[in-house]
Amino acid sequence: MDDVSLRDLTPGPASTALAHADLTLRERKRLERWDRVVDAAVRLAAAGGYDAVQMRDVATEAGVAIGTLYRYFGSKDELLLAGLARWATAVCERIAAGPIPGASPADRVAWALRSATEPIETSPTLMSALVTAMASPVLGEPHRSEASVAVASLIHTAIGDDLPGTDVDGVVRVIGHVWFSAIVSWVAGRDPGLRLGDELE
Repeated sequence: MDDVSLRDLTPGPASTALAHADLTLRERKRLERWDRVVDAAVRLAAAGGYDAVQMRDVATEAGVAIGTLYRYFGSKDELLLAGLARWATAVCERIAAGPIPGASPADRVAWALRSATEPIETSPTLMSALVTAMASPVLGEPHRSEASVAVASLIHTAIGDDLPGTDVDGVVRVIGHVWFSAIVSWVAGRDPGLRLGDELE
């Protein structure tokens, strides 16, 4: 798993402590276990793909009881969706926090999504597992929504206020759908020569 994706998918001790600062000890422990479980699933997915993520193996890797794991997540798809949501939020917030270069909304959106795409292209095994979970019909809607909101927020930030009189929300939805469709095609290998950044641009 590449360093960029590992950084984005695994919260450091400082950020975790800050996020949990206002919680009770019991709540902090519960969220720390939740983090460990998601981390374990991501490691297994990065090493062996979607099929390598088995709930019992995740529980062992995370050091939690299998019953505890199922209290958090009803299936491996839901678990991987949590990993996808965490990745999307971390990557998009990091990109949106800095200056987004480009003279036009199109230039800025292309740059932002190309930057968000780089970790995907360097972690194909992991991203294949996450996208497979995203396409699954199982429960996990809050995690799907979290990932979608993160991407939409990044696109909104990149567009800025340069499209007066335009249905910006509609534009954002279409670009988000195109991005996901390109990722699915790339993961499925339907176009082995496809470069996601070039396709988006």
